[in-house]
Amino acid sequence: MPYVVDDKISFGPSRFLGYDQNTMLGHRAREGRDGKVTNVIIRKSLHDYFGVRIQNVADNVFNDLFLEFCDDLGVEPVANKRTFWITPDVDNG
Repeated sequence: MPYVVDDKISFGPSRFLGYDQNTMLGHRAREGRDGKVTNVIIRKSLHDYFGVRIQNVADNVFNDLFLEFCDDLGVEPVANKRTFWITPDVDNG
């Protein structure tokens, strides 16, 4: 999920962001879980916050931004098909 920090786009997995009060230890304990489990609550939360329906979609621009983000961190991402929750604040930023 892309989000803005200090005018830069960062990314976090929905599997992490989709759990209330999540921590890194909590995230590790959920290692076998799939982010699809959190999609319903994320969609509802984003709709409640932004007032518009937001879909989790594949997007080439955000995929390229994600790969740059990983490169900046020195991380090699897994070669999976990626989808993104593109909220108005990151789409216009």
